Amino acid sequence: MKGQWYLDHPSVPHTIKRSYTKEQEELVIRLRKELEDTLYAQIGAVSIQWEMEKLNVKPLPVWTIDRIIKRN
Repeated sequence: MKGQWYLDHPSVPHTIKRSYTKEQEELVIRLRKELEDTLYAQIGAVSIQWEMEKLNVKPLPVWTIDRIIKRN
C-alpha cells in the first residue's frame, strides 16, 4: 500500500465520552439557578463546586462546570 496513505482511516474515536452523568449536569444547573436567586452570591464554577462539596457530592472539575453552564 505504499503511496496510498490517503486510503488509511483515522483510528481516533469520532465521539468524545462525557465524564459526568445527566444527574450531575442537572445538579449543576439547579445550583446555578439557586445561586442566581441568592442576593450577593457568586455564581461561577468555583462557587458551584463549593456548593457540591457542601452537599457531600464529589464536585466536577471547574472546566467541566464551565462547559455545562455555557451549553445551558
